[in-house]
Amino acid sequence: TGNRINRLSIANNIFDSTLRLAPIYFQRGSITTMSDAFITGNYFAASESSCVVLQVDSTNLEIVGNIFNVPLATPAIAFGSNSTFRYTVIDKNIFRGQQGISLNATSAFQQLQIKDNDMNDPTTSGILNVPSALNVKIRGNSGYVTENGGNASISNGTTISHGLATTPTKILLTSQSALARIMSV
Repeated sequence: TGNRINRLSIANNIFDSTLRLAPIYFQRGSITTMSDAFITGNYFAASESSCVVLQVDSTNLEIVGNIFNVPLATPAIAFGSNSTFRYTVIDKNIFRGQQGISLNATSAFQQLQIKDNDMNDPTTSGILNVPSALNVKIRGNSGYVTENGGNASISNGTTISHGLATTPTKILLTSQSALARIMSV
């Protein structure tokens, strides 16, 4: 049935790669599934590739407290295609370079949390290919705006710029007058 990885910890390393392959690369074929994997406290510098590539079905994956320095238009963390990721947390990492995380549209994400990361440096996008699944939570990432608010006077036909990293899926408008009514959003 293939090889499984259970209870893996990759912690407190320096990965300085000038190769075309990611320092951490879990590829379908040699590995079929992975569970209880923790990638924490590492420093990654990659000049020609992503730092972490995940192409296997995974459960309980945590990527926490790492520093990613990738100067090219390559994501530091890349989720592969046609995989299922259950209970994945990407938390308190620092991303330096043009892109942070690339989620793959052909993969299924169940309980994905991307939170409290520093994405102030990426000039292209902090998070790419964000799925519209309801169980994907992205919040508190500096440099990647997921919450916004403000006041505006709205007349019929007015468009309001949301200032978010992606198009919002939920909008809340509160009237300051009992006579106001919203015709369409």
